[in-house]
Amino acid sequence: MLLIFLLFLSCSNEPTVLKLKPEKLYPISVNEKWGFIDISGNVVIKPQFDYVGVFIEDLAPILINEKWGYINKFAEIVIPPKYDLAGHFEKGLAIVSLNDKYYYIDKSGNYVRDYRENDNDYPNIYGFTSPQDTKDNSHEPINKLIPFRKDKKFGYKDKNDKVIIEPKYEIAGDFNEGLAVVNVNGQYGYINKNDEFVIQPKYDATYRFSNGLAAVEIDGLWGYINRNDELAIKPQYSSAYGFDDNGIANVKIDEKTVFIKKTGDEEFILEHKYKCQIILSIIKNGFSIIYKSLYNQAKGFINRNGEVIVEPKYKHVLYFSDGLAAVYKDEKWGFVNASGEIVIEPKFEHASYFSDGLAFFGENKLYGFIDTNGDVIIEPIFKRVQLFAEGLSAVSIENEIRGYIDKSGKYVIKPKFVVANQFSEGLAAVSIDGEKYGFIDKSGEFKIEQKFESARSFSEGLAQVWINKKCGYINKKGKLVLDTVYEDCRKFSSGVAAVSKDREIIYINIKGEKIADFKSFFPVPFDFSDGLLAFVDNEAWYLGKWGYMNTEGEVVINPQYKSAYRFSEGLACVETFGKYGYINTKGEWIWKPTR
Repeated sequence: MLLIFLLFLSCSNEPTVLKLKPEKLYPISVNEKWGFIDISGNVVIKPQFDYVGVFIEDLAPILINEKWGYINKFAEIVIPPKYDLAGHFEKGLAIVSLNDKYYYIDKSGNYVRDYRENDNDYPNIYGFTSPQDTKDNSHEPINKLIPFRKDKKFGYKDKNDKVIIEPKYEIAGDFNEGLAVVNVNGQYGYINKNDEFVIQPKYDATYRFSNGLAAVEIDGLWGYINRNDELAIKPQYSSAYGFDDNGIANVKIDEKTVFIKKTGDEEFILEHKYKCQIILSIIKNGFSIIYKSLYNQAKGFINRNGEVIVEPKYKHVLYFSDGLAAVYKDEKWGFVNASGEIVIEPKFEHASYFSDGLAFFGENKLYGFIDTNGDVIIEPIFKRVQLFAEGLSAVSIENEIRGYIDKSGKYVIKPKFVVANQFSEGLAAVSIDGEKYGFIDKSGEFKIEQKFESARSFSEGLAQVWINKKCGYINKKGKLVLDTVYEDCRKFSSGVAAVSKDREIIYINIKGEKIADFKSFFPVPFDFSDGLLAFVDNEAWYLGKWGYMNTEGEVVINPQYKSAYRFSEGLACVETFGKYGYINTKGEWIWKPTR
């Protein structure tokens, strides 16, 4: 409810103000300042802070002039901003950092004790985390189990540091309502405190139980299950979070933020009137995609100087290539130029980037190609197409058998392949039967015989191949130069490739020598770009500190960002204090995080 003032008469007949504490509050941002709304969408605490956390145990971290403090639900500062980092309160204590030292404080801001690496707490430190998790754990039972990590596996200890569940899970979350999310072989399920699976690990992604329901992802959509693993709300959302104490959950559908009840009925839609910070992405061909706000993800473009050249008003956009970018307007695709002018009217069902001067387009579920003037160069007669690469495109007409056409639309390699990848460095990975892979040249002749279970395109003279379900690398003569000993492997970039061995992601050079380990909770690692790699600090993985290393495994930009994107054209987008900006390869601000 909105903050209410009730007036009562005292014995002296003077009015006394009784303030009723608001219930659940949600962070919002207006003109780059943060505040809170209630469940009805009413502003309870006006946007005035540089950044905020969520309310846990009636206090929320707030950022003022790059220092963290705490407010109560009446917007009163109860602990003045002075900390470099600040965590949420749990059982009356919060972890804070000042001058690179971590310690616990109580709700009066008094020092309690130092934070120790073996505390086994899961510190959620603001300054490196976003105000997303809205569940208050203050009423967890006294016998709460705490996740801990040992030998790269997770288990649980009690408050006395006694191991209750041995470390064996890839990921382990906090217990909530008696159940905890755990990950086994890449799938998520739920265990009880006896280490028994109540819900088997079968989901690609999950959220913890709250108010008797848990959000789960099924076939790319989110819904909710109950404790019996029965669907309570069918999968229909692009994202979904836990139900709060009021029985309300935040979901996203049709790019709108919606608050729903446990029945799945809409409670209210969060109007897109709160202008959050502009979200940026990588620079490509001199431009970056921007989003209008967190709550309104209409897209546009900025240039390298941060100037908006296409206002964020399109539902979908693709990156600029050959001076044009595809935009989605009125349910059709067209193209804009670098001035934001529509130069090819939106009329296509599908569209792509330009590559080799051509982009594919779709009509009636068939595909052809246009040039940068919008003229049809190749009629839409193909069922499947690829972008042109090195002058050729793999296409199919009536079935899934693919061949290669040139830019006039004529076949130069007749259809006979079940799998046909793009040409790279003069060769393409193909398979005639879908069982064995080899490499052909632009005449269609096999230069490397079909003998691999799978194969990828060449990059920097090497290509990934699989034998007996293991990955290695060959050169252009087909010789195995790095043995097939990896569970998975990525292409070489800047002389370095990410591989997975013994379930650990590492980076190797072209000699197969390890240059660095990489701690990541993402399904795939990143590639080097501009000679640098974004990584999260192993020593402080729980803080989510991101920095950059070079191809020797040396840290060149210290871990300090909440999130970090790959470098592109000499710039990388990074996030700090909830705002985004660009740095160069020296870590210098090109665009300070003011947006």
